[in-house]
Amino acid sequence: MTSPQTLAHFLRHENVRPQVTQVLEGSVALVYFAISLANPAKLRHPTAMSETFTHRRTSRNATSYLMVTFAIVGLLVLMFGLQAHPFVVALFAVLIAPAIWSIIANTEARLSIDENSVSWQVGARGDRVDLDEIDYVRARTALDLSQRVAIFRNSGPKLHVPGPCLPSGRQLDEALEARGVKVKRLF
Repeated sequence: MTSPQTLAHFLRHENVRPQVTQVLEGSVALVYFAISLANPAKLRHPTAMSETFTHRRTSRNATSYLMVTFAIVGLLVLMFGLQAHPFVVALFAVLIAPAIWSIIANTEARLSIDENSVSWQVGARGDRVDLDEIDYVRARTALDLSQRVAIFRNSGPKLHVPGPCLPSGRQLDEALEARGVKVKRLF
């Protein structure tokens, strides 16, 4: 039998410390491998990133102003240049009314991914899902080049993340994969 002092002296020795560290790291890797065999959806790799991924967008931005301006100019051309029937003009005015209202109300869309959950909010509506509840995320680009994201949970209905909350490009995919969530990208 060795005494605790002898063991402590043994572990402090310079040549032994790297070997003990390798054995411990190998044990942790073995535990993660065993968990992944038992239930791969539950395995969350520890990440070095402790920052929260946050994406915010307000309705008052250059793109919104530009699109509403083009729509109003088109409406004026339709009304005065082409002398369209008032019902046709009213129909197009109704179609651009929500865009004008969103600029006036200045609604904010937010998506946040921390180490435990994914949450989003558009105006007063929002939702939150723990990362452990997520089976996988399906992301796709529609034909109009808008992003569509659905979160499939282990149990319960799938959840759709609203379009205004989504960042452009593959930023969301990278943030979720860095936290161990499987992302299926279509198109």
